Amino acid sequence: FFAYFNETKSESTKYWLLQALCDIVNNHWQSLPSQEQVSFTAGAFEFIRANSSIMSVRHFLKKYAYLYCLLIKQSYPGQWSSVFTDLIQLVKESSGVLRFTFAIFEAINDELIERESYTTKDDISIANTIKDGMRGGDAEQIVGICKTVLDNYSELDPDIVTGAVDTLADLIDWNDLGLFESCLGAITQLLDVKEFQQNALYCFYSFVHKGMDPKRKLTLIQEIDIINKIKGFNIDADDAELCQSISEIISKLGILVLEIIETAEPSAGYLQAASELLIELLVLNVMFLECEDIKSAIFIVRFLNNTVLYLKKYEDLDDKLTEIVAKVQEVCVTKLEYPDWCTFEDERQGDDEENYAVLREDLVNLYSNTTMMPSMKLRVFEILAAKIAEVKDQLLAVSQNKAELPLYLLSQLHSVIIKDDKDLASEFYQKLLTEVFDVEFVKANSKIVSLLYFEVCVKFAGYFLHYPKYLPSIFESFMSQTGVLSSCRKLASRSSYLLLRFIEKVKPKLHDLTGAIIEQTESIIKHAETGQTQLVSNDIENFYEIIGIIFEEFKVSPSVVRDTLSNYFGLIFDKISSLPSTATEGRTEYTRRLNMLVKHLSPQAISESKDLFVAMNANLYKFFEAHIAYVSFRDSVTVFLQKTLSLVGPEMLDGVGAYVECLMKAGNQGCLDCCIRFIHFVVLKLDAHGLELAESLLVPMFRQLEQVEFPASNKSDQEKDAISLFNKYVKLLQAIAQKNSNAFIGPNSGAAFQEMMKFLFLMIKQDLDVSLSRTSLHTIKHMLVGFSGANIQAVKKTFAGEQQFEFKPEHEAVWKFFTEEAAVEMG
Repeated sequence: FFAYFNETKSESTKYWLLQALCDIVNNHWQSLPSQEQVSFTAGAFEFIRANSSIMSVRHFLKKYAYLYCLLIKQSYPGQWSSVFTDLIQLVKESSGVLRFTFAIFEAINDELIERESYTTKDDISIANTIKDGMRGGDAEQIVGICKTVLDNYSELDPDIVTGAVDTLADLIDWNDLGLFESCLGAITQLLDVKEFQQNALYCFYSFVHKGMDPKRKLTLIQEIDIINKIKGFNIDADDAELCQSISEIISKLGILVLEIIETAEPSAGYLQAASELLIELLVLNVMFLECEDIKSAIFIVRFLNNTVLYLKKYEDLDDKLTEIVAKVQEVCVTKLEYPDWCTFEDERQGDDEENYAVLREDLVNLYSNTTMMPSMKLRVFEILAAKIAEVKDQLLAVSQNKAELPLYLLSQLHSVIIKDDKDLASEFYQKLLTEVFDVEFVKANSKIVSLLYFEVCVKFAGYFLHYPKYLPSIFESFMSQTGVLSSCRKLASRSSYLLLRFIEKVKPKLHDLTGAIIEQTESIIKHAETGQTQLVSNDIENFYEIIGIIFEEFKVSPSVVRDTLSNYFGLIFDKISSLPSTATEGRTEYTRRLNMLVKHLSPQAISESKDLFVAMNANLYKFFEAHIAYVSFRDSVTVFLQKTLSLVGPEMLDGVGAYVECLMKAGNQGCLDCCIRFIHFVVLKLDAHGLELAESLLVPMFRQLEQVEFPASNKSDQEKDAISLFNKYVKLLQAIAQKNSNAFIGPNSGAAFQEMMKFLFLMIKQDLDVSLSRTSLHTIKHMLVGFSGANIQAVKKTFAGEQQFEFKPEHEAVWKFFTEEAAVEMG
């Protein structure tokens, strides 16, 4: 390999050879005989001695340094304990290998010591072994070599100098700081040399980040005068890398000083110096925040956020800090405006868009934190008012990014300042929101602006309860082509949801708009049902719900409600009837719309429409049996049936028998689950009438429940479903027992009483679910209340031999009932 490397003139072949060597060492090293491993290592080292000139080619340098790093991983300290000593000796013999030496230390640091993640314990062990070995004396010699390079930087290749600086920065992290004291002056000197400033900054930060006395850290920063040095850097406009490095370091220095302040004792003598330094670093960070580079701003914003969170603890800030925070807020607001290259038209994001998304999230946190500072509250309103004024009279002329900003700021303001609707009646909000809603933002003809405007309307809905004059124009905006009638499906869909939420919040003030809302909503439904809009099924449901809300809130005449319900019940049934027999999902969609329409209605609202509900349930039943196996359709029909029972009352019970019979006949666990839930609802809603129906079904449901395989644990989904089913049945028993404890010894269920009791005891004994065990105990308690002497023998028989059950401490109250109260009755 090494011989052919020297012979071939093809650079790609040379690179392939190095890649192959790396693969052998990394993946096949243990398959080589020990002697070959030693020869391989020796050959690799001699190759460096003989061919230092090829290391001037950067990609060869990096790849060979990686190979050397892998050899160290495999051979150190066993077969090659002198690896670092050999390398240091080679440097002393020939300065030509300096570049390679520093590349090796970079690879060792990146690949073996400071890896982003260690995958095995061996990785950690290797890193510790290398560090311990170098601390034995090699590290000191390496630092000496670096010092010599720095002292002669003007005579050496810049790459060698930066390699020496980076090596020092890496070594500082895990070596005694005293080793590097002599290098500090040389590093400080390099801060004045443009081509080394970036590397020297990182090295300097390694010094001050190292564990040392806080006072010493502060003194070091001040003695080197790092802030003024950075201010003196000549940064080219297109030198993003240097700008990012400076931003990273000054933000880290700021966080370091902030930590010193936060952890210091109040009596610490260095607190004043630390506070003054923090102010200087704040000013410097804000200066760099104003640059256009996104990655640089990300570093800065995180430090500023930490500082603002710290300053929020103080009621009064001095003038200097108040001025700085105000500047932070001003720059933050400026940068929250999307750059011109953000158009929102292409959903695919490039690196710049992704980086800006990260920055904007951090910026909005910073903005929110500054708005919560008492000294900044008034200023927040002033900034926002100014941004609104910039777009107020020229929405068609300004960019959508500029129009979006005040709405975005306002939406964030709501989440951090407003505590309740009373705030919205304050003078501040009255003035500010009046200015906002005086501007018809939907005229900006931007999907993003329209959507955010609707979001703001919903967030600040409490304002309209005090100042309803804007409601007509806002409702008109929702119903326009920049809202629910938009040609953009996402905008139309989201607008329909926000309109529903808006109407829910402001409904007390919509009385004058009732007619317009009903008329336009019905028009939207008509067009949506025939595919003339971008609205899909879930969106259409929102409009059905809106009609129900308006009918209930404003006590619309029962005759009008009847006409409307008759129209929509007929429309929905016609749609369901016209669908193919296999279109279960379509039938489910229309049934959900039915549920949305009646969701908010009360018995008073449908006083003239009860027969419509009875008829609609009869119509739905025509499809129920054929599609009962489909969970979504079955559940939707059941929800409508429950709502009908709530509205119509006991007289509807005659119509539910067919549904229940259908569920029971299906003979599967899902239908039994649905039946139990429905009967439980009936018991809770209709009292005596519901109890009568429930008692007639207790034993049939119990017989089906006996067919369900009893779970051995609660781990699999099937077992969890079974436990859930048992839980629902036990809760039904509990509901019945609470209303009538004699229900279980009557003519319908008396024959199964003993088996039900054993079933409940089994639920307790198996203890597969805490809720199930507890509910079973309480159900037994309620079942026993009111028992007379005539039933004692049956009860005694049930409890015979059950003393082996161990009741847990949390069931003590129920057990007390058994032992103290029931014991008297049971002898």
